[in-house]
Amino acid sequence: MLKIKNRIVFLAVHVFLITGIIVVLAFRAYPEEVGGVHFRQPLLKEIHDELILHKKNTGTYPANLDSLLSYDMKKGTVFFGLKGLKSPLRVVLEEMQGSGINRFIRYDLIEKVPVITHLGMDGIDGGLELNMDVSYPPEYQKPFQFRVFMQTKQFRTSFFCGLSLAGAVSVCLLAMWSKRHPKGQFPIAAIALSVLFVLFELFLINIILFGAVYPHH
Repeated sequence: MLKIKNRIVFLAVHVFLITGIIVVLAFRAYPEEVGGVHFRQPLLKEIHDELILHKKNTGTYPANLDSLLSYDMKKGTVFFGLKGLKSPLRVVLEEMQGSGINRFIRYDLIEKVPVITHLGMDGIDGGLELNMDVSYPPEYQKPFQFRVFMQTKQFRTSFFCGLSLAGAVSVCLLAMWSKRHPKGQFPIAAIALSVLFVLFELFLINIILFGAVYPHH
């Protein structure tokens, strides 16, 4: 039978490990699932490609993004760059006609590399969810900070769900392992059941992540 001290150590380690795994996975998924990095970066890439094309044709990068805008007065539409792109900036441009593109998208030359940053729905530096800043090329994307993640509801949900799951499974395992067995032997059935518990726990981690923390995955 497991000693009381060993039970406490096991419970603490298991709860810490499982809760930590869920919180870290939720933290790593936040920019993609909530910040919209997965759909915003491809759009920023199209802008970036236009800047590269402009440099290839003229020898220099444009001074600003506004200089690459063109207007179709008859149709009342706005296009961007030599390719006449409409989709990457459609929403932004339609909201901003007459106020300039730089309100939401920042263009910088960093070490002679054009870096495009979408400032999010709020149009200012920083922010959470779709107010997050997203940059292209990806290596210029500012790392998402864990201290910022701790301010989100996703952190709270992942922490409490992880704590609940780890606690429930720990109680089940301890109850099973604490039973006396003949001649001090630990039966194969108990070992197999423990493995099943752990596998089920791993399955529930995925359910928690994309069912409770990020339900719209």
